[in-house]
Amino acid sequence: MVSESSKTLACASYITPVGWMVALAVRHITDDFSPFTTFHFRQSFGLSLIEVFCWAVFCHALDAWVMWNLTNVAIIVMIALGLRGANRGLMRYQPFLGRFFDKTFTFINDQL
Repeated sequence: MVSESSKTLACASYITPVGWMVALAVRHITDDFSPFTTFHFRQSFGLSLIEVFCWAVFCHALDAWVMWNLTNVAIIVMIALGLRGANRGLMRYQPFLGRFFDKTFTFINDQL
């Protein structure tokens, strides 16, 4: 059973990078270092990085606004899936890259 505070922190981490930083700060204040919040912090951090990368490539390097818009739709869908899973207390990987996020962002652990 996942606590309500863990669910709240996990959901907040998906809402913009500012929400991620606020959730991280609150996590340290409340000492909520559960594997559930760590998992969702990694997933939402990966989505944010993908979004920044695609913005830099599609908007500035290639001037491909249509690809940027399609990427935004995909990221919004993945954020919605992450929010839904966090709200239900589930630890489900993001489509396609979720396992990669979990293995790569190991610096986001129970102490960060």
